[in-house]
Amino acid sequence: MTDTLATASAPATAPTAASAVPAADVAAIESARATIKMRIEDKEFRTKLLAQDPAARAEWDNLHKSGYPAPPQITSTEDVKSQAETRNAESWNSYVSWLKQSWAMTPENEAEIRGGVVRADIHEWAQEERDRLVKDRAFYRRLLDGDREAKTQWGKVVAILSLRPVK
Repeated sequence: MTDTLATASAPATAPTAASAVPAADVAAIESARATIKMRIEDKEFRTKLLAQDPAARAEWDNLHKSGYPAPPQITSTEDVKSQAETRNAESWNSYVSWLKQSWAMTPENEAEIRGGVVRADIHEWAQEERDRLVKDRAFYRRLLDGDREAKTQWGKVVAILSLRPVK
């Protein structure tokens, strides 16, 4: 990560409903999920649903079938590979979103993280910074007390050290 001094918090991007689904289906999935959230807040609908009203139950079941579709049947090794790639992409997106909530991240930072590499000089800096922070009792106390700045600083160092250094 090359921009180690950026500390402003960036909003996380919302994960997509399904990354391997056509755009029209994604819109339908997200619409169904939004409707489910609205129905949860609707006291009248909730009362009908809890009273086992057939129309409310049918609507609820259909919303869930639309909003959370079953994964496609696995028929080949390509299907297995595609599902694994989708899970991997969703994991990376979730991790990067979490990092973006912790601190500002440039597109270059994100590319380095997704590539699993960082410049050697940045990696060396992170090792030195980690050693310095471990010895700093005041920093350690702030970190344990939940100080946001300390958590951000430690998180950056750990994230950098998790990457492979390249020249």
